[in-house]
Amino acid sequence: PYKGIELLAPYIRAVSAKSEHFDSKGEETTIDYKKMFSILKKAPQFIYAGVEFFGNDISRNQGALQTKTLIEKVLREING
Repeated sequence: PYKGIELLAPYIRAVSAKSEHFDSKGEETTIDYKKMFSILKKAPQFIYAGVEFFGNDISRNQGALQTKTLIEKVLREING
């Protein structure tokens, strides 16, 4: 998925950050959010990330909140 995002970066205005499962450190296990948002940081029109959770091990509300928290952490790391 990262190569596709890199190719589409000049045109991306919004993304849907979908999570399904988190490890014990709070990282999503199928998507490297730091890598993804590092790519999106270079997208000149990017302004919005929606949050979704599709897992079964925690509630959808908790999963969405955990996804939001992960994105905020990643953005702090990327932006210094």
